[in-house]
Amino acid sequence: MQLITDEEIMKNHDKPMIVALGFFDGIHYGHRVIIEETVRQARESNVLSGVFTFHPHPLKVLAPKRAPGLITALSQKRRILAEMGVDRLIVKAFTKEFAATDFRSFVQTYLVQYLKVKGVVVGEDFRFGKESKGDATAMKELGEKYGFTVTVFDTIRVNGVEVRSTLIRNLILKGQMDKLLTYLGRPYTLVGKVVRGDGRGHQLGFPTANLSLAVDYVIPDYGVYAGYIIVHGKRYQAVANIGVRPTFAKSDLSIEIHILDYSGNLYDEIVEIELIKKIRSERSFDSIDELVAQIKDDIVSTRQILSNDITAKS
Repeated sequence: MQLITDEEIMKNHDKPMIVALGFFDGIHYGHRVIIEETVRQARESNVLSGVFTFHPHPLKVLAPKRAPGLITALSQKRRILAEMGVDRLIVKAFTKEFAATDFRSFVQTYLVQYLKVKGVVVGEDFRFGKESKGDATAMKELGEKYGFTVTVFDTIRVNGVEVRSTLIRNLILKGQMDKLLTYLGRPYTLVGKVVRGDGRGHQLGFPTANLSLAVDYVIPDYGVYAGYIIVHGKRYQAVANIGVRPTFAKSDLSIEIHILDYSGNLYDEIVEIELIKKIRSERSFDSIDELVAQIKDDIVSTRQILSNDITAKS
């Protein structure tokens, strides 16, 4: 899959394409329907398929205090979209100047002149441009004017529930990873770099990889989770503790991963953490012995949970 960024967008591309347009945080089931239809139409028409998105999240620029945590980093989007068969990922830097762009000007300049789109696929809640005047209806009008098709999808429902990024974020905040799988279609995954901690896990007999997150993710409800850590493409069972370590009177966020049946130095490695199910909430312990006993129970629980995990890969 080819990545096209700002300067490269503003060139006259010689190969026409059909594009899905949106931020697509999470690439949940609702997003996947839009993207899969984009790929299908492109192949049927013998043109390229593309996803046109923005970075960072628009609210990060327009109203930083209201900006939500991210479900997926841009690097994760790239991998998922490539796996879905998308030919081109177009990433436009979102700035205040760009936010003031008139919607019709955006379509005429970026979609028609530069990218030579033959079709656009969006969700019914699509909004873009100055004062959010660009919606699905306006896109259809411009499609007729400039000669490209417009496909608009209703919001996808699963078990009667509308699948939106807001739903996904709320489930993450509640720690409901097992329920999340129904709407996201894969485990919630955090990407980060392994950094040095205070060495306390090693002292307790349960060494941990301390994770510094790559982006401002949605942080799950504090607690202990059964999951996996992916190191150099290999998946290991793991127990993840997310919280502020109240037993040791800490207050800063910490993500510590104890990897089962693994030994090795992971410092400075980029890893992924898949959270499968919450085992328990974070709590303070009265003694180190009590904490160690609980960690042993958490490991047993993790093995039991992952032995029945439907996302397990052979």
